[in-house]
Amino acid sequence: MAIIDGGRESVTHYDVIESMPAADLAEIHLETGRTHQIRVHMSAVGHPCV
Repeated sequence: MAIIDGGRESVTHYDVIESMPAADLAEIHLETGRTHQIRVHMSAVGHPCV
């Protein structure tokens, strides 16, 4: 699971609803439904999912 050149396109939109010292609450919308898309995209922008 990674973002790679030449991979299939996937699109995720997100808004941070609330920022806290140890975590953020985000609303996430998928345009595509790739396996683990949310996890990969959020990790890539520095917000890993727990």
